[in-house]
Amino acid sequence: MVAFPKDPVVNPVWGENPNNENLMAMSADELKKWRAADDRCFAKAAKQHLGMTVTSYNDYLTKLEATLDKSVVALDEDKQIAQLGEQFAKCLGVSQTKPSALAELGKSQYTKQATEVAKKNWRGPLPR
Repeated sequence: MVAFPKDPVVNPVWGENPNNENLMAMSADELKKWRAADDRCFAKAAKQHLGMTVTSYNDYLTKLEATLDKSVVALDEDKQIAQLGEQFAKCLGVSQTKPSALAELGKSQYTKQATEVAKKNWRGPLPR
Protein backbone atom coordinates (compact mmCIF):
# COMPACT_ATOMS: atom_id res chain seq x y z
CA MET A 1 0.00 0.00 0.00
CA VAL A 2 2.86 2.37 0.75
CA ALA A 3 4.81 1.55 -2.41
CA PHE A 4 1.83 2.02 -4.77
CA PRO A 5 -0.58 4.32 -2.89
CA LYS A 6 -2.58 5.34 -5.98
CA ASP A 7 -2.83 1.89 -7.58
CA PRO A 8 -6.50 0.81 -7.32
CA VAL A 9 -5.50 -2.86 -7.59
CA VAL A 10 -3.29 -2.62 -4.52
CA ASN A 11 -5.46 -0.09 -2.67
CA PRO A 12 -9.05 -0.54 -3.81
CA VAL A 13 -10.46 1.35 -0.83
CA TRP A 14 -7.48 3.57 0.00
CA GLY A 15 -8.39 7.07 0.95
CA GLU A 16 -9.25 9.33 3.79
CA ASN A 17 -11.52 8.02 6.49
CA PRO A 18 -15.00 9.45 5.79
CA ASN A 19 -15.31 10.39 9.48
CA ASN A 20 -12.24 12.66 9.43
CA GLU A 21 -14.20 15.66 8.16
CA ASN A 22 -16.73 15.29 10.98
CA LEU A 23 -14.02 14.80 13.61
CA MET A 24 -12.06 17.82 12.38
CA ALA A 25 -15.22 19.95 12.59
CA MET A 26 -15.88 19.08 16.26
CA SER A 27 -15.06 21.46 19.05
CA ALA A 28 -12.48 20.29 21.58
CA ASP A 29 -15.28 19.47 24.06
CA GLU A 30 -17.28 17.49 21.48
CA LEU A 31 -14.17 15.59 20.39
CA LYS A 32 -13.34 14.75 24.01
CA LYS A 33 -16.86 13.35 24.49
CA TRP A 34 -16.67 11.41 21.20
CA ARG A 35 -13.33 9.86 22.19
CA ALA A 36 -14.68 8.88 25.61
CA ALA A 37 -17.68 7.18 23.96
CA ASP A 38 -15.39 5.47 21.45
CA ASP A 39 -13.18 4.19 24.30
CA ARG A 40 -16.22 2.83 26.18
CA CYS A 41 -17.43 1.06 23.04
CA PHE A 42 -14.00 -0.46 22.38
CA ALA A 43 -13.67 -1.57 26.01
CA LYS A 44 -17.06 -3.30 25.84
CA ALA A 45 -16.15 -5.08 22.58
CA ALA A 46 -12.76 -6.19 23.98
CA LYS A 47 -14.46 -7.63 27.06
CA GLN A 48 -17.19 -9.35 25.05
CA HIS A 49 -15.06 -10.78 22.26
CA LEU A 50 -11.56 -11.10 23.73
CA GLY A 51 -12.34 -11.50 27.42
CA MET A 52 -9.98 -8.59 28.13
CA THR A 53 -10.60 -5.75 30.54
CA VAL A 54 -9.33 -2.53 28.97
CA THR A 55 -10.31 1.11 29.21
CA SER A 56 -9.52 2.15 25.63
CA TYR A 57 -7.85 1.10 22.39
CA ASN A 58 -4.58 2.61 23.66
CA ASP A 59 -4.89 0.60 26.88
CA TYR A 60 -5.43 -2.52 24.77
CA LEU A 61 -2.28 -1.79 22.74
CA THR A 62 -0.28 -1.16 25.92
CA LYS A 63 -1.39 -4.48 27.42
CA LEU A 64 -0.77 -6.31 24.15
CA GLU A 65 2.75 -4.87 23.90
CA ALA A 66 3.49 -5.85 27.52
CA THR A 67 2.33 -9.41 26.82
CA LEU A 68 4.48 -9.61 23.70
CA ASP A 69 7.48 -8.23 25.60
CA LYS A 70 7.07 -10.95 28.25
CA SER A 71 6.82 -13.64 25.59
CA VAL A 72 10.19 -12.77 24.02
CA VAL A 73 12.12 -12.76 27.30
CA ALA A 74 12.51 -16.52 26.94
CA LEU A 75 14.30 -15.99 23.62
CA ASP A 76 16.89 -13.71 25.19
CA GLU A 77 17.46 -16.10 28.09
CA ASP A 78 18.00 -19.18 25.92
CA LYS A 79 21.80 -19.57 25.56
CA GLN A 80 21.71 -21.28 22.16
CA ILE A 81 19.29 -18.78 20.65
CA ALA A 82 21.25 -15.87 22.15
CA GLN A 83 24.46 -17.23 20.59
CA LEU A 84 22.73 -17.55 17.22
CA GLY A 85 21.48 -13.97 17.68
CA GLU A 86 25.02 -12.74 18.09
CA GLN A 87 26.09 -14.51 14.90
CA PHE A 88 23.09 -13.18 13.01
CA ALA A 89 23.69 -9.61 14.23
CA LYS A 90 27.32 -9.86 13.10
CA CYS A 91 26.15 -11.05 9.68
CA LEU A 92 23.67 -8.17 9.41
CA GLY A 93 26.24 -5.66 10.63
CA VAL A 94 24.05 -4.39 13.47
CA SER A 95 24.94 -3.79 17.09
CA GLN A 96 21.76 -5.27 18.59
CA THR A 97 22.40 -8.91 19.40
CA LYS A 98 19.46 -9.88 21.61
CA PRO A 99 17.07 -12.15 19.71
CA SER A 100 14.10 -10.02 20.84
CA ALA A 101 15.75 -6.88 19.40
CA LEU A 102 16.63 -8.66 16.18
CA ALA A 103 13.03 -9.84 15.83
CA GLU A 104 11.85 -6.20 15.89
CA LEU A 105 14.57 -4.87 13.60
CA GLY A 106 12.70 -5.42 10.33
CA LYS A 107 9.47 -3.96 11.69
CA SER A 108 11.19 -0.86 13.04
CA GLN A 109 13.04 -0.26 9.76
CA TYR A 110 9.80 -0.69 7.80
CA THR A 111 7.96 1.70 10.13
CA LYS A 112 10.66 4.37 9.71
CA GLN A 113 10.57 4.05 5.93
CA ALA A 114 6.77 3.98 5.79
CA THR A 115 6.61 7.12 7.94
CA GLU A 116 8.98 8.97 5.61
CA VAL A 117 6.95 7.92 2.54
CA ALA A 118 3.70 8.93 4.24
CA LYS A 119 5.14 12.36 5.16
CA LYS A 120 6.19 12.91 1.55
CA ASN A 121 2.86 11.78 0.07
CA TRP A 122 0.45 13.43 2.57
CA ARG A 123 -1.69 16.12 1.01
CA GLY A 124 -4.02 18.24 3.03
CA PRO A 125 -4.19 19.70 6.49
CA LEU A 126 -2.71 17.88 9.43
CA PRO A 127 -5.18 16.82 12.13
CA ARG A 128 -5.50 19.16 15.12
